[in-house]
Amino acid sequence: MIIRKSNATESGTKISDVLLDDDRLSYRALGILINILGRPDDWVFNQKELKGLRNDTSSSIHRCLKELRQFGYLQSIPIRKNGKLIRWETVVVEKPYR
Repeated sequence: MIIRKSNATESGTKISDVLLDDDRLSYRALGILINILGRPDDWVFNQKELKGLRNDTSSSIHRCLKELRQFGYLQSIPIRKNGKLIRWETVVVEKPYR
């Protein structure tokens, strides 16, 4: 999975109160989301790379990304060329789509 994020700053990570006040998110999912949002906009990674950043299991990372998708913080977009699916990009945001 390729992840592209939005809403970053060069001087540091500013986290929206909307994100911090969302009690639907587990602390683990919140931590992963904050870690992603704190990276540069052009940082591309996958679940394996996320696992390598901290001491966590692949299944735990997968559950957290599923949780973030469920609550609107991740949105996967199919990228097509000539009508054929070539990859998926996932946009990560600090204010949920829903």
